[in-house]
Amino acid sequence: MDKLLTLLDRIFIAMLLAWLVLKLLGSPIIMLLVIGLLGVAAVFFLQAYRPLDFDSKSENMGFEFLLGASIIPKVLGISSSVATTGILFYMLDMEGYLVMLSVGSLSIAIALVILIIIGLRGMKLNPIISRLIKSLIVLAFATQIQLSI
Repeated sequence: MDKLLTLLDRIFIAMLLAWLVLKLLGSPIIMLLVIGLLGVAAVFFLQAYRPLDFDSKSENMGFEFLLGASIIPKVLGISSSVATTGILFYMLDMEGYLVMLSVGSLSIAIALVILIIIGLRGMKLNPIISRLIKSLIVLAFATQIQLSI
């Protein structure tokens, strides 16, 4: 299942890049944007429930480990999915985008602060890095849209 989600993620990102190139050339195909953003949002949501590869023997199995290894990656995935859907709604000029952008970006920001605190306390966050980078990209786009309104 991991390979399929990774493949789908790359396909949807390629669709978004194709839409961007076509937009720069002057003939954007809106369906590429819609399918790409919906696909990326679905992959974010599904990847939120994929278990991470932590070495449980070397980590302390307390609440901090549970928070950093299980809860925060789920929050990042679900909130990134919500924010991505908000970005799609904004691009299509549909109602409700501001609520989705606000909830998604605020959740990502809170999860980021918690991850920074956990990381400073010594927990290794290597398995979360790829999810964190994708969530930060979504946060940057959502924040830019919110500031431009």
